[in-house]
Amino acid sequence: MNTSPTKMVTPATGVIQKLQPLTFGSFLPSKFTVISEEANTMLSKVASAVGNPLHTDNFTGNAKKISYVRVNLDVLKSWGVTICSSMIICTWNIRGLNQDHKYKELKLFLTKHKLDIFGCLETRVKQPRDPQIMRKIAQGWKSCNNYIEEPNERIWVLWKPHLQVQIIEMKRRYIHCLVEDPGVERTLYVTIILWQELMQIKPQLQMPWVLFGDFNSVLGTVDKIGSPLHSRKAIGWHFTWCNKQEVENMVYSKIDWAFGNLHWIKQYRHVEADYLNPSISDHSPILIKCSQQ
Repeated sequence: MNTSPTKMVTPATGVIQKLQPLTFGSFLPSKFTVISEEANTMLSKVASAVGNPLHTDNFTGNAKKISYVRVNLDVLKSWGVTICSSMIICTWNIRGLNQDHKYKELKLFLTKHKLDIFGCLETRVKQPRDPQIMRKIAQGWKSCNNYIEEPNERIWVLWKPHLQVQIIEMKRRYIHCLVEDPGVERTLYVTIILWQELMQIKPQLQMPWVLFGDFNSVLGTVDKIGSPLHSRKAIGWHFTWCNKQEVENMVYSKIDWAFGNLHWIKQYRHVEADYLNPSISDHSPILIKCSQQ
């Protein structure tokens, strides 16, 4: 790589600027990680093949943001370099989303944790207000809701537009969908659930399936489902719900769960369910990063 000293240039803008060296690490989006020992060498070859300079002025660099990143990724994949990305899924019983401070906090939450799919439970948002609040929380995202089954809309499912989501089944207490990420050829079933209503979901799914949410029950739910589901390894808050009463009347319980079938266990054995700070709710959000080892 060219390591010549920084030079001063005067671009078309008329402002004298320094030529700043660009590192290849800055080309890749934060969600992508190259996990090959030959990655740096291959990236150098890509840059040489494309013909872009290794130095540029700040104005040009900030304007372009190295627009050929996607080309680099495609070339790397064709060379056999493994590109690893995470699909980040979360569900949260928000306990009402009609107050300004709640949907502002939720918007920050989506951004902070870089979510791809989000299941929002107990929204209590009336249908006329749905589009307005949705724009404020996740503008540009795609979504579905269960207004048809539940007029008070207990469940939202939101996802980023790069994903392909097919709604398989929608009931008052859950939304069951098939999620595909064409960029990394990942497909899995995701079920966002509010309370125990799993008997209608067919457990014989021949691909990874994760279901999580508020089961309103202590562990023992799996025994009632009658299918080979396994609770996920958990980190974070042990108790997932608190009544937030005075100390002498305070009650804690673990009623929010994440389960996976055998196909999920085989493919994502290392994945943990992270139970986060309840913050504006009395329930903890459950966050899962789906990435292959």
